[in-house]
Order: sequence, then C-alpha cells, then structure tokens
Amino acid sequence: MNSVVILGGGYGGVVLTKKLLKLVKKHKLPIKVILIDRNDYQVLLPALPKCISNPDSKVLVKFSDIFKGFGDNFEFIQGEVSGISAASRKVVLSDTREVEYDDLVIALGAQPNDFGIQGLRENAIMFWNEKDTIRYINKLKSFTEKGVSPRIVIVGAGPIGLEVASETCYYLKKLGLTPNIKVVEAKDRALPALPEELSKTITKFLEKLGVKFEYNCPVCNVYESNILSSDGRTFDYDILVWSSGVKANDITKKILDSEVEKGPQGKLVTDEFYRVSEESGIWAIGDICVNSKYGMSFTNLAQFAIQMAEYCAVNIVNKYLGKPLVPAKLTFKGIVIQLSKFKASAYIPKPFRIILSPSFIGVLLREFIDINYLINIRALGKVKPLKEIM
Repeated sequence: MNSVVILGGGYGGVVLTKKLLKLVKKHKLPIKVILIDRNDYQVLLPALPKCISNPDSKVLVKFSDIFKGFGDNFEFIQGEVSGISAASRKVVLSDTREVEYDDLVIALGAQPNDFGIQGLRENAIMFWNEKDTIRYINKLKSFTEKGVSPRIVIVGAGPIGLEVASETCYYLKKLGLTPNIKVVEAKDRALPALPEELSKTITKFLEKLGVKFEYNCPVCNVYESNILSSDGRTFDYDILVWSSGVKANDITKKILDSEVEKGPQGKLVTDEFYRVSEESGIWAIGDICVNSKYGMSFTNLAQFAIQMAEYCAVNIVNKYLGKPLVPAKLTFKGIVIQLSKFKASAYIPKPFRIILSPSFIGVLLREFIDINYLINIRALGKVKPLKEIM
C-alpha cells in the first residue's frame, strides 16, 4: 500500500486529507493517507480573536471527529516534525520516530516574521495560534482583575490586528473599563492590501470605540515597556501584540538531500500542480508555499489553502491513476473582518463589487462561511470552545 503523508492539520491539511480519502475510496486505490500534527485537533484560526471577549467561542475540532469511518486508509500521528529526508522519503519526528512516504504534502503553514527586530520575541505576544490567544487573554486578566485597563500596542493593521483591537475594546467596555489601545502600522493606512474604502469604514468604526492609529511607522526596536519606530517615535505599552508579517514555517530549512526552490520569506516554490519536487514526491499547499503562477498574494488566507488542497488531492490521485495533472485556478472570494459578536465588515469582489460597513449582515456572512467549511469536513456541531484547553 502506498503512503501519502500530510504534514499539518490546518485548513489546507484537513481539506486535503478529507478529499484524498474520498477519492481513494471512490477509485479503490491502495493508498494510506497519514496526517501528522503536533495537536490532536484543528484550530479555526480566523475565529480566535472572538475568544478575547467570549471564551465560549467554539474554535477547536478534534481530528477523531473529522476522520471517522475510513478504516485502514487513514492514520493520524500526533508528533512534532523535526526533519524531512527527501532521498530516503522519510519524515523524522522530534521523538526520533520515522514515517515513510511515497508522496509528501507539506501544509504546515507560515509563522510570524520578527524581521530580526531586537527584543521582539522576548516581549511581544505573537497573535498566531491558540496558545498565543490564551496567553493574551491571561495577560489581559492580570490587569482587569485589578480594575486596570492596560496600555495595549498592536503592531500591524491587517485583519487580525484590527479584530484583536475591536474584540479587546468590547471586552474592556463590558468590564466598565476605558480601552487604551494603539495600532501601529508601517504603511499609510489600515488594511493596505485591501480597498481603501474598506479601510476607511473599519478605521472609523474602531476610532469611535477608542482605538488610536499610527501610520508610516515601521518598528525597529522593542524594549520591555516601549517600542521605537524608525523615525524615532516611541510608544509605551503594558501588553504588546505582534501581527505584522509572516514567513514560511521553519520546516522548510529541514528538507534534506534535495534542492528545493525558495521564494520570498523562505516559502517553497511550487509549480501549477503544487509540486515542490517531482523527483522526491514533495508537494506543498497553503501559507508555506508560493505558486509560480499566482505569487505571494494567493497564499495567506484560509480560502486559498482550501482551494490548493482541492487541486492537490485531485493531482495526487491522478498521478496514481496515470491521468494528466490539473493546473490550479485560484479565485479570491472576498474577506470578512469580524469586529464583535454583532458587527462585521466585508469586501466581496465578484460578481458585484461590495464593500460592507460593520453590521450584523457581515456576522451572518461570516457564520455562513464557517458553517459551509464545517459541513465540507463533516464537523458541524462538533466544534469545541477554546476554554477546554485553557
């Protein structure tokens, strides 16, 4: 039986595993799909900011609930990947276990980019995963339990930075505290990669909540209680959140015995079929890769990881069936930025260009997207709250 090993149980890894298993069953192929992840659950990363004001928010899905009923064609291995030997086609785990593969899909995502800034790792909370979220919530509580509203600086005015700012405002106001939050952005406006109209409507909404913005302000140094921008501005903080820029997961540095092309931020360069190395049987999807056709803008959202996974699954199966591979065609479907339990904004480019101001309609749209994903992986009604691991 051939083995297809998938590294990473995020959006791309889960959808790929599910799609592969369905196709393997349909075509009765002698293939075992092995999913490897450090946790035994998937984290719905876009939902994490909601946990700040509502720790009952459901954001965790157990792999055991997702992948029932596939018998000998599926195996889950919980472990930390420490290296990949392309020559011998083995994945090495941190506890020295080795997992052999015929085809390997790297879907381990990206990680925060500290850009080599002195003091950043020691002093900032990288709002990137469930552990960061728990750390941030606990840090907030250390002040609010004393009746104090902390000075919060959020570096990066992208979707995550703005959602964290908004949810924190609502959390503090619910406790009768006045928010003291500043968002620091290197570019000249919030959401620089999205339409200016969307940026303006969300910025206006957050400013009414009490959030302050500083633009054209790249951070060059981080100290224990303040940060310094390249033009000499200083901002004091009690809590520092970093949500500015990502780079490829460090596993890309541990692919041995194989020449693989690296793109910006160390990302693996794939062809239009998501192959990194045809000779070594290595593929890549999601934040960890950059497609030679679509470039960087098509790698940093869950929707693209899902689309990549769909194509990658079909191409792996086509390889075993002896059929031609299918070049990927990715589509940006828009983005929803949730600002509270009752307010969300959105940008939908097609079929009609829509900019949605913060409203409950945006929340319903976000719920529809989340429910559609959970139905797709057959996990509707099986999502657990963050507090289960706090």
